[in-house]
Amino acid sequence: MQLNNSVVDEPVDLQVIGLHCAEEVGALRRALDRQAGVSDVHIDQVRSRVSFRLAAPATLPLVSAAVTRAGLRLVQPEEAVLELAVEPRVWWLSILSASSLAVAVATQFIESGGAWLSLVADVEADGPAWVSTTAYALAALTASVIILPKALTSARAGRFDMHVLVVIAIAGAAWLGEVSEAAAVASLFAGSQLLEAWSAARARRSVGALMQGTAGHACCCIDGHEHDVAVHDIEPGMVLRVKPGERIPVDADVISGSSSVDESATTGEPTPVLKRVGNLVTAGSVNGSGALEIRARGRADESSLARMHRAVEHARQGRTEAERWVERFAGVYTPVVVVLALGVWLVPPLLGFGVWEEWFRRGLVVTLVACPCALVISTPVTIVAAISAAARHGVLVKGGEHLERFATLRAVAFDKTGVVTTGRPKIVSLRLLGARTEREVLEHIVALETRSEHPLAHALVTFAASRGVAERAARVRDVQAVPGRGVVGQAWGHKFWIGSAQFLGEHAQVGDEAAAEIARLHAAGLTVVACGSGAELWAVLGAHDTTRADAITAAQLLRARGVRQLVILSGDHAAAVQATAQAMHVSEVRGECTPTDKAAAIAELGMRGPVAMVGDGINDVPALVAATLGVAAGPRATDAALDAADVVLVHNDLRYLPWLVEHARRTLRVIQQNLWFAVGIKVAFLVAAALGEATLWMAVLADTGATLAVTMNGLRLLRMQAPPVSHHHHHHDGEGGHTYQAAQSH
Repeated sequence: MQLNNSVVDEPVDLQVIGLHCAEEVGALRRALDRQAGVSDVHIDQVRSRVSFRLAAPATLPLVSAAVTRAGLRLVQPEEAVLELAVEPRVWWLSILSASSLAVAVATQFIESGGAWLSLVADVEADGPAWVSTTAYALAALTASVIILPKALTSARAGRFDMHVLVVIAIAGAAWLGEVSEAAAVASLFAGSQLLEAWSAARARRSVGALMQGTAGHACCCIDGHEHDVAVHDIEPGMVLRVKPGERIPVDADVISGSSSVDESATTGEPTPVLKRVGNLVTAGSVNGSGALEIRARGRADESSLARMHRAVEHARQGRTEAERWVERFAGVYTPVVVVLALGVWLVPPLLGFGVWEEWFRRGLVVTLVACPCALVISTPVTIVAAISAAARHGVLVKGGEHLERFATLRAVAFDKTGVVTTGRPKIVSLRLLGARTEREVLEHIVALETRSEHPLAHALVTFAASRGVAERAARVRDVQAVPGRGVVGQAWGHKFWIGSAQFLGEHAQVGDEAAAEIARLHAAGLTVVACGSGAELWAVLGAHDTTRADAITAAQLLRARGVRQLVILSGDHAAAVQATAQAMHVSEVRGECTPTDKAAAIAELGMRGPVAMVGDGINDVPALVAATLGVAAGPRATDAALDAADVVLVHNDLRYLPWLVEHARRTLRVIQQNLWFAVGIKVAFLVAAALGEATLWMAVLADTGATLAVTMNGLRLLRMQAPPVSHHHHHHDGEGGHTYQAAQSH
């Protein structure tokens, strides 16, 4: 394989061949850490992958050579399918070794005159033993052909891994004349490697199946002719044709046709959504019965599905506190147990307790217990399975450490608009307070708010359209958004502003009539929007938004799981938030919050324990960063919120929050089960070996069994079911909607 030089400061992601055990993970990390120019190293033991950043003077060939000297190999991921597969030669040698062992056991049974105890105890055989001895020797030799090269590679790299320890045990048993014990250890270990390769492959397949949602090729339309094009070659602006049943290759806008599209891969929406001209379709969605022509918004690696994929990849690279502890423990455990094995062999006979041969045999058993494979793999396989299961259900956790923190969550703070309310407010009241006409007011509002992504901006533009006022050409300049408060800009010669009641106080005097109108709107539970020019107040509007049913249920379920402190933080007036707070049974409301106020409130809550902030807008970013856990809610979350968050709820449903708390707690329970089981097996065999109650082949079986057991136990989390969530009440692209409370319009 050729690894070419890489661009300066280039992220690199490669497959590692031979990465099986804790010693190998440590050797890989040391080899990379010693390379000048290599930084940000992340090792994924479950998938045998490593990622790092590469800068001068390092080059990939130099790094690859250093890793090869450590007894491992780096290959490109696309070349790794065959490399990771078990060679046919290894299969045949393992089968031959196992068959020879079976023949040896059977012939020993016959040679001993049917005394089955001779197979497990020191019972003398009645007949000649050369047949069974030959079969045992063949079993040991064929298995050693598999084991010995790997042991020599590890030994040359100064690494005492399981292959080295097993070779020591085989040689020791043979030196003692225990050919049956040597054969059993060699054959069982060779077979165990196949079992572990199978379990690792199963883990890779289970985890890798998460993001199988992109098309490989697409149909591109150029001058009316169709051409087949690879998805990674699609450029922004390309016109593509998607036939019924095909996957949407990239995020794109519909320019011709209409069809129902299954968006469950990215939004969790179980019901297909009707897409018409002008609607957005996302990569990974499946087209229904109609043909669509779409114009690509960007490249395949810029799509929402690709961002999800990268988030999960990044999550797998992080290390939890449990993983760091296990790595530190494993670094001490192996040398300590090897020293203990020497002590078991040497100390008792020197003190006159028994013969050298017996204590040497016991020391060999202790040696086989020195490899901490089960202990080391127990935590990462569990974390990866848990993160992958969450991602499959539309919950992107950007690292195992965030999953750990969710298990101990004590408080949750919510933004209001678009998070615990529908995010589709409706203007239900307009009161003119100056000399301006309604059309003039609405034209200025539309001029400033047309290009804003804020839900209230959309509501204002929609309201203006319902009054017959559409966007008209205007020279709008110097537009400045003040997050959480409002927007200011020049339009038709006026310095026009529009925003919250607090924003009004910063720009104009609030007269008695305006104060009375604002008080009336607050008493009705409406959000106040004021607008004007300079120090002149033009109008006050009232907006109504509906509390989401899933927010009410989520609050109830969070309290049931012990997360009792729930808070709503809003830039709106506290009185306007009360209706939502009462529906959710939330007693703590903080209104008129600027982004800085939200961050300060989160810092205060965080002093009492881990706190999560749930938001979706730019004005929530400081609070998302300040929280123990930042959660970006829903597909409409801004890019800034998505980047700042530790967890992203892809589905527009807050019931995934209590589900994630329970999922995190179950994950920690499985990690604890795995650690206790792995440590318990090791301790039991250390004691049994010291007492002479364990044999070499038992130690091999125990090590393999423990590794398989913790792997399978961790993979159980892949079957974690999502909450019984229905998305039928959520609509996208403006289709459908909710019934809003009507109010009189002035």
